[in-house]
Amino acid sequence: MPVAQVPLTAPTRTARPTAPGEVPGWAGAEVRDAAGAVVGHVAAITFDVQTCAPAQLVVSLAGGGHARLPAAGARCRTDHVVLAA
Repeated sequence: MPVAQVPLTAPTRTARPTAPGEVPGWAGAEVRDAAGAVVGHVAAITFDVQTCAPAQLVVSLAGGGHARLPAAGARCRTDHVVLAA
C-alpha cells in the first residue's frame, strides 16, 4: 500500500482540518495503548495515497526513538490518541 508521510514541524493542535488529509488533534498528541499506558507523542502521520486515510502514526517513544504504529482503529480523545487493541 503506497503511503505519503506528512512531517510535523512542531506539535500543533487544530480544531478542524486546515489542509486535505489532516487529522485534527493528532499532531503532537500524546499516544496511549488500548490499556491506557502512555506510548509517546505523534511525530508524523502517514496517509494512504489512494484513500487519503491515515495509514500509520510515527510516534516519538517515551523511552526514546521512534516507531511506526498502525493508525487503523485509533481513536482521538480530548487530549490524546488511543491505539486500537
